[in-house]
Amino acid sequence: MPLINLRELRRLVDELDALAHRPLDPRVEDLRYTLCVYTGARDHIEALAAARVLLTPPPAAAEAPTTNLQ
Repeated sequence: MPLINLRELRRLVDELDALAHRPLDPRVEDLRYTLCVYTGARDHIEALAAARVLLTPPPAAAEAPTTNLQ
């Protein structure tokens, strides 16, 4: 799996989301291609889905029991 800069990935997804109302903007195609490269997907829809999964914060870890050492 390629190393992914999550900050850059977030920027790409945010920019693509901002251009959602302008599907004919040439930048949209560039962003889709870049997301495919970043995620290793061949389809831009799969790439966006994979990017969203990668950007989802992990679930909070269960709190480890604490021991009272007195």
